[in-house]
Amino acid sequence: KAESIDVMDALGSNIVVHTRTGHVLRILPRTHEEINE
Repeated sequence: KAESIDVMDALGSNIVVHTRTGHVLRILPRTHEEINE
């Protein structure tokens, strides 16, 4: 699990990338309280 920023999104949305053995399993949005105020 790694926190990241979506580089394909013009807004630069915050995401969480779930991986296993070097392969991406899923990408989920995440809240970033400093930005979401």
